[in-house]
Amino acid sequence: MASGEQTLKEIVDFGELSEVFKYFSLTTGLDVFLYGADGVELLSRKAKESVSICGLAGKDCAKCVENMSYSGKKAADLGQPYIYTCGCGLVKCTVPVTLGGVLLGSIACGPVML
Repeated sequence: MASGEQTLKEIVDFGELSEVFKYFSLTTGLDVFLYGADGVELLSRKAKESVSICGLAGKDCAKCVENMSYSGKKAADLGQPYIYTCGCGLVKCTVPVTLGGVLLGSIACGPVML
């Protein structure tokens, strides 16, 4: 199978990544998410058990999915993290997940307020 045909679920151990997300979130106090290239959330870890602003807005909100898809593609185009303001006016940071130059998804953290 060519690298462009692979998906994150085929190449990422979600159990191990969930552990990494847990410690990242505990250390930074930030929520962290894994999104597919289409912007759909595949895995997340919240810094606090209470509902976050992203949870209130709805993780499947069409605008949020569109923003996450765009930010992953933009980060891949730039070849570095992409920091932006989300639809709720909060700051998020996204890094691309690529294999062989093909965007498979992105990892995002936040939101934060400046």
